[in-house]
Amino acid sequence: MYQSNSERYVSLREAAVWNGVVPDRFPDAIARPGDRAEVPALVADASREGKRIAVKSGGHSWRGAGLRDGGLLLDLGDLDRVEVLPDRELAFVEPGATHKVLADALVPHGLGFPIGHCPTVGLGGYLLAGGYGWNPRIWGPACWSVVGLDVVDIAGGELHISADEHPDLFWAARGGGSGFPAIATRFHLRVQPLPRIASLRSDYPLASLAELTTWSSSQEQLPPGTEISLIAHRPLDDEGRRVPAATVQASGFAATPDDAMRLARNASDAAPAVDLRVAQRAYPEVALNDLEGEGAWVQGVRYCVDMCWVDSRYDEVGAICERAIENAPSEKSRIVLAWGFAPPDGPDVAQTANGKLTINLYAIWDDPADDDRNEAWIRWIMAELEPGISGFYVGEADLSVSADRPRRCYPADKWERLTEIRERYDPERRKYGYLSED
Repeated sequence: MYQSNSERYVSLREAAVWNGVVPDRFPDAIARPGDRAEVPALVADASREGKRIAVKSGGHSWRGAGLRDGGLLLDLGDLDRVEVLPDRELAFVEPGATHKVLADALVPHGLGFPIGHCPTVGLGGYLLAGGYGWNPRIWGPACWSVVGLDVVDIAGGELHISADEHPDLFWAARGGGSGFPAIATRFHLRVQPLPRIASLRSDYPLASLAELTTWSSSQEQLPPGTEISLIAHRPLDDEGRRVPAATVQASGFAATPDDAMRLARNASDAAPAVDLRVAQRAYPEVALNDLEGEGAWVQGVRYCVDMCWVDSRYDEVGAICERAIENAPSEKSRIVLAWGFAPPDGPDVAQTANGKLTINLYAIWDDPADDDRNEAWIRWIMAELEPGISGFYVGEADLSVSADRPRRCYPADKWERLTEIRERYDPERRKYGYLSED
């Protein structure tokens, strides 16, 4: 355990946030266990001393939710072991393991899992928040494939939770995010045969975004192995200039590469603005463990991020996002519009899709002098979108913005149930929860 007057504390506090914007919050001490067997004693000691506990796995929380004033930061970044049982289609994953670490372990066995689109994200926060990743219309959110967890309760006791053991806590672990009232040290995952993946990225003039957004809402009518997302951004052209564009990413998941590409191409060619297409890039064989996120998301750059769900007025959403990119203070910033369609027969979990379309806002810049301008840009977009917002996703929304943000991530009945579970397992709130609460 490292106290605030040590050099190791300073380096661990800085490294606890993947974002280049590190918040001015300072825990009393930081512990970075090298083995999950060390966690119960650390938690028990903190409990006896009356210290609150914050937990960090991969550090991708944009607001640095693991960093709190006072208490103990339990940094689980070194707990990154993955064990695969291919014959049983199971994997055991510690919270510090990244999406790429899991994919690297699964792909040689011909197995897959709905990891997210950025390979450096830690699985702990991703799975607890619900997890929106690849092949959602067949696999569903990642938490649907969590079949059990090994956890440490707030007093330091070890529990295994599942549908049969502590089912209420298991319910909260699949989507409760930082409101989960225990510390997850290992996830038991159901993995599945890996489909072949192909993708097409097509660039259109940014002015096409409103029409493309409305069109892409009909993808439920396409075969389930199809995934469409939109990116509003300023990509580099062949001459190194940043030109505003609306990019359609159409991906296919099927038994063969040809079938996967056929799904992607059929979806892409159905776009209403196909005659305006400026460029298209084909990726006929996309590897689950070789994703684009390492280039798209750079550690240490400055980020301000927020998101919301909507389920109507898609043309207005597209128009707002078009204006936003045209007026972005940083040319690196982008907006990703992704559809949350999933199989209709999912399990009863805390995770909730509060709409059909997620609008994910990413201000990305380098100079600290530009912090206020980029923060203001995100707040302006959210104010424009507010009349149509149907909810938020607990794993990506900026929960520090207002006291009601966490509640708006869930329907009223789920929020009431989650609150009751938290009060029962952690009545004194020894574990830090959502940022706006503390």
